[in-house]
Amino acid sequence: MVMTAEQAAGLMESEHPRVAECLGSLTEAGVGFVIVGSRVGQLASMVLGVSDLKPPDDWDLQVLPEHFEEAVAITGAEVRRHGYFSSPTGDGKQMRFIAHDAHAQIGNDTIQFMRPLGPALVGRRVLRLHLTAEACGAATHYGRLVFAHDTETMNLYGMRQGDHRMGKHDLERAATIRAALYDPSTVEYAKLRAAQVGWDHRFHAFDTAVSNRAAELLRGTASAVLA
Repeated sequence: MVMTAEQAAGLMESEHPRVAECLGSLTEAGVGFVIVGSRVGQLASMVLGVSDLKPPDDWDLQVLPEHFEEAVAITGAEVRRHGYFSSPTGDGKQMRFIAHDAHAQIGNDTIQFMRPLGPALVGRRVLRLHLTAEACGAATHYGRLVFAHDTETMNLYGMRQGDHRMGKHDLERAATIRAALYDPSTVEYAKLRAAQVGWDHRFHAFDTAVSNRAAELLRGTASAVLA
């Protein structure tokens, strides 16, 4: 580890002050949200001192469904109502869901978040990915930045399982997050959340691959430090 997660988050906040101010306003208003996806990967890459394969170009949030309209008002987001989303997954399935899709331009940054209008479907599998109060409670706060628990990342990346052919590096990014930010004291929560979402064998296989790659990353960074 080349820095702590708190130090890395402080750097991110200093580099994106308007985003931090906007997220702070959400917290002050009592809006439940977490940062997910590539920004969590960026935090983890900074902690480990490894390069981010695909640096993030926006800020992905999950917002409690009942707080969606308030989040839209605070961020000034534009909303696409009842958007239908469909795309192939890295393991040959089809991912489909319907949601309200919000995008807010904050200075040079874009914040985006959704309100799911039902479960997501991957093949015939039904996944309940909406943010819950418990998931908000499991998040980690660093200043005004609120990062999702490891399981939320596994939910998103395990669903999509994007690979380099799709311009995604989901396994590598998820493994970086696992290596840098995993908290073993929350393992029971992680099991409960996975069951709540509806994990099946493909999620568990992805999660095992993530853990194996995370162990390799930790061995590699430890060797680099010792050298």
